[in-house]
Amino acid sequence: MIPLRLTVITPSFSQARFIRRTIDSVLSQNVGGLEYLVFDACSTDGTSDILRDYAARLTAVVEPDAGQADAVNKGLARATGDVIGWLNSDDVYYPGACRRVLDVFETRADVDVVYGEADHIDEGGRIMASGTPEQVARTDTATGRILKNVLKKARKQSGAPRNRGPWHGKGR
Repeated sequence: MIPLRLTVITPSFSQARFIRRTIDSVLSQNVGGLEYLVFDACSTDGTSDILRDYAARLTAVVEPDAGQADAVNKGLARATGDVIGWLNSDDVYYPGACRRVLDVFETRADVDVVYGEADHIDEGGRIMASGTPEQVARTDTATGRILKNVLKKARKQSGAPRNRGPWHGKGR
């Protein structure tokens, strides 16, 4: 069986203080054939410099966009992977998350979407709440930001890694 290829899309705008952590979490997944696309909307905070540091390991597109959804749609149009996920520029994947997703898709042809639980953490990485995305969303967001997400539930967040099938050929 030919292994599935994974594409991860990260939209970004002025996220220099977080994006290195995000990129490292994706590149450390150690999945063969990873295509990593980062779309940055012409940030002026040093994000572009960080993206240049990773030029050999990801594709960075720095150009104006019409917001996060536009950047993700550009990524979907450009993605070549069999499985597509999106990870915001202030989020991270836990070690092994992408391998587990690919394992499910490689062994379960009936599965179109994979998701997991999410952690609500503060900017220092301390976990403030854990659970399903719905449970985490109900926690008090005044004291922290959602920075670390594993594989989000598709009903609430379109960023859950999916088999390319449901999106292929859909309008933008």
